[in-house]
Amino acid sequence: MSSSKSITVINEMLDLAVSSSMSTLGTILESKINTNCNNNKTEIINNIDFTSIEPAMFLNIAFSGDTQFKATAFFRIIDLSVILNFMTNSENDNTEFDEMSLGMLNEIMTQIFTEFSKKLSENLKLDINASVSGLMKFKDLNNISSFFECENDSEILSKSFQYEINSVIKGFSVLYFNSQFIDSLLYENVTESNSESQLKTENNKTTIQDEYTKPNINAKKSKFKLDNEIQIHKPEFPKFSNNASDELSRIVGGNLDLLMDVPVSVCVEIGKTRRKMKEVMNYTQGSVILLDKRTGDSVDITVNGQIIARGDVVVIDDNFGVRITEIVNSKEVADKP
Repeated sequence: MSSSKSITVINEMLDLAVSSSMSTLGTILESKINTNCNNNKTEIINNIDFTSIEPAMFLNIAFSGDTQFKATAFFRIIDLSVILNFMTNSENDNTEFDEMSLGMLNEIMTQIFTEFSKKLSENLKLDINASVSGLMKFKDLNNISSFFECENDSEILSKSFQYEINSVIKGFSVLYFNSQFIDSLLYENVTESNSESQLKTENNKTTIQDEYTKPNINAKKSKFKLDNEIQIHKPEFPKFSNNASDELSRIVGGNLDLLMDVPVSVCVEIGKTRRKMKEVMNYTQGSVILLDKRTGDSVDITVNGQIIARGDVVVIDDNFGVRITEIVNSKEVADKP
């Protein structure tokens, strides 16, 4: 496999990761998403033409795990507005997003690039995690170079793609990756290529077992120690007297008294429900939300989030209260994972 083939493989990996992550957007919007990826390009930051995507918002993604690199994702503001309209079932042309709208878009982006890193992990057989920032308005080239910690004359990799929502709305986006991305992925693929090529070339001269004993200058140092590097020691445990359990009980019993004055939160839950985000966005003053409890059902009483009892709602003067009708079995609570 040549170096050009390695670059082709990386291009295909990114295509798969982008398509999979945009499918996540389709699931969120309950719509069909068609994605068309363009080939990767290496570009100098100073020479990047942003006219096709401005006005835009961007977010930073830091990838970590078995390999570390950074990426910046650009989305046209008009496309983000369309995505938001799909979420809220509205037809606004507003390109200024309030705090709630930005929160919804940021949650979508987190899910998209979590799926992106998951797909890269599967393809590269590496553990890769993504940490996603919030969306920000794009101002100038320094938005990229400052995050990548490089100069504006540095070379980076770009992956642009178009996507259609329900074959009607067309969007455009670009991903930019820093040089560490190029180095790490090319290293993974070139190392694999060289190892395969070396085995095939030497197969007529030596056995595969002999080949594995030869040092490979391209191979990464294993993160696991060899058997002859491991030092095994017999574990040593502290000795306890026969009365240790009694002493422990005495200590715990004494400390338990100290906990009696610690305040805890007691809550009463009358019911709950799950709704889609677009339904929540349509709530107005006077909207009625149907819960999962019926009239007359017992309510749950929780302490710090743990159910300890159930009871009936009562009114005492001008306050609500709860009459306990059932104490949850303490063994059930203790056994609950």
